[in-house]
Amino acid sequence: MTVTKREIIASIAILAVIYTAGALIFSSISRSKEDEYQEYNKAVRIQRAEQLQYAIDTDTGNVWAYGELKAVDPVTHEAVEGDFASITEVTEELRIETYTTTDSKGRAHVHTRTRWIEVDRETWHCEKQTFDGLEFDYGTIPFPEDERLCEVQKPLSDIRKIYYGSPKESEGTLYASAGSGTLSGAKYYEGWSIEETIEKLESGTWKIIYWILWTATAAIIVLAFVYAENKWLED
Repeated sequence: MTVTKREIIASIAILAVIYTAGALIFSSISRSKEDEYQEYNKAVRIQRAEQLQYAIDTDTGNVWAYGELKAVDPVTHEAVEGDFASITEVTEELRIETYTTTDSKGRAHVHTRTRWIEVDRETWHCEKQTFDGLEFDYGTIPFPEDERLCEVQKPLSDIRKIYYGSPKESEGTLYASAGSGTLSGAKYYEGWSIEETIEKLESGTWKIIYWILWTATAAIIVLAFVYAENKWLED
């Protein structure tokens, strides 16, 4: 493959446009992040359950609190050991699929493969939860992400059931808006103190990830352009 001078110039122009657009988007995201950081630092830090209840009663707004999140009435299932804040049963079916590929000479080849496909999902969860002893409806504060518990499959069956569960108890940091008699927009960070949570949320890691992804995208676009037939540049 020969890269012409005009293709090099065009590639530089494409990169300039891509990085200009990237800088504008980056600037917009940065301003949004700065607003978030200001909200984090202005939020009231709660030390005791009584203070959290007071914040709710007085429409305090954004608050930070560290405490224990519990399911009041944890759920169970015959297929799983123990009780959890929620249990999800995912039913999958083993299916045979066909797909076609084309070789370098343009000839089509048909292949088969087996894949597990989700066909049903059912979830059971507690009705009430507490944070530092204060009771809320389930879902007011998100429990930690589900963990895979077990898999059940009868011999020679093409159906299997996978069970996931969220722990009934955990400690962590809560960030939410307190008011109107409850909490809203709650986020829960398991195992992190308030200080650790703020530090991690305000870290600049997203900037590095953003520019790595943007640079990779730019490289793919330019390489696709160079490998394409650009006869129009020869006119």
